[in-house]
Amino acid sequence: MDASRPTRSRFDRRSLLVGTVATTGSLALGRRARADARPRLGPPVHWAGINHGTGFFPDEPFLSACLRAGDALGLKAVRQRMNTVGGRHAGAAFTWARRDAAFERYRAAGFQIHCILSFREHVDRPNAADWQRNWRYFVRAALDRYRDHVHTWIIDNEPELGFGGYHPTPQECVTFTRIAWDELHDLGIEDRCRIESPPVKAIDSSYLRLMLEAGLGECCHVLGTHCYNDQIDDARIRYPWAQLQALGIVDLPVVISESGVIAEWAPDGYPGGRDAWRADHFRQFRVQAKAFGFDHVLLFDLDRWKQREQAWRIADFDADGGSYVPLEPVWDAVRASWGEVRPFTNGSFADPEDGSGNWFVCRSARAVEPVELTLVTFPRDRSRAFSGSGYCRMDLAGHRRELVVRQVADQLTPGRTYEVAAKVFVTGGSATLRATGFERLNGLADRAATTATPGAWRTLTVRVQPSNPWLVVALHGKGTGKHGDEIRWGEVTVTAVG
Repeated sequence: MDASRPTRSRFDRRSLLVGTVATTGSLALGRRARADARPRLGPPVHWAGINHGTGFFPDEPFLSACLRAGDALGLKAVRQRMNTVGGRHAGAAFTWARRDAAFERYRAAGFQIHCILSFREHVDRPNAADWQRNWRYFVRAALDRYRDHVHTWIIDNEPELGFGGYHPTPQECVTFTRIAWDELHDLGIEDRCRIESPPVKAIDSSYLRLMLEAGLGECCHVLGTHCYNDQIDDARIRYPWAQLQALGIVDLPVVISESGVIAEWAPDGYPGGRDAWRADHFRQFRVQAKAFGFDHVLLFDLDRWKQREQAWRIADFDADGGSYVPLEPVWDAVRASWGEVRPFTNGSFADPEDGSGNWFVCRSARAVEPVELTLVTFPRDRSRAFSGSGYCRMDLAGHRRELVVRQVADQLTPGRTYEVAAKVFVTGGSATLRATGFERLNGLADRAATTATPGAWRTLTVRVQPSNPWLVVALHGKGTGKHGDEIRWGEVTVTAVG
């Protein structure tokens, strides 16, 4: 078999017939038994990606232009859709040629494909029984044909909304996800690709909890979510992890397979204007997604080209789709923060920081003039720094806010032990050093060390053994309201030990 081409010979009449079998009898029981143990698939090769309009328009020259844009951004994961392939009911013919060509190009270029299979939009649903039969037929054919091409199969999209003219129930979402799960295991490809559950339209959607209560966690490898606007704030982005904990589900990574903002959402009066707010959002979002341990993130959107929703794009493609112009400053913000993987840096604060660079001061995603950027500063004063002249200062006077400064430490080796250490000087209140984001199966996991001893430089240390290839260093302080109270941070390090 030529591994460079999609498998055609394997998809014969026998596999078509097997794909139409109902979920009863010994075959279904065998599938269920094999599917019950979730394989421990590791983190994806490419953590970050972006939606390409080739899900709807997979042809040249648009395809080649999208590949060039993905390379230029450094985003080598791509979201696709299984549109334009036929097979809408059991026994119907498939027309694979356009999708074959697109998937081959992506694979040859080293892209990681995440593909939507929609049980509402891709198959006919004349009645409940035929709907399930048609879906089994369609999903089995796609899984089998592209077993060597697709990394993650995304089951449907934003089930709370009426795509395809239908609002499914949470139980229906679980039923159709289970069918895809069973087919993947029956084909024996559970070690090659993953099933993502129907991703909800908002990361804190109550619909996610309803699907989990209906048994969703038993038939997917990763829990799907979408994340927009101020959903990236700490209080909201933690929601899916909190639901998993509450339900006792401890073996399920969480992903964000669609995320972004549009200029019209920008708060009035934002410094630099609406496009500057979009750029700043993407910078902040990357830190937040890492801090809460999400398995991977796909941004929205490169360019829908001939389709609707142009406001999401970060590039402007010409009329024939063959070339594009980056839309600044959003393009550069995405490329620099999402496309470039960098190790931990500037732990001594020797280089200037503004709270939106290597060290990110946490604040509301919709704040126009965040007060946190006045309370957390990066002065230069040799008489007050631990070493050199730079340090991070938290002003605790006149407020009782929680102040948090984060930096991502990428390029770690999962399973190895790392020590995070920081020098800190407290005049009042308490200072806490945290490591977060390191656990693939628990985005709320952290390790913390605290001191409230004033008047001298202290050393705080924590040790972690990450299952993600990163951790996030977080410096915490809380306002005391007392004049003169402050925290000074210096010499923060992340070191492999043992």
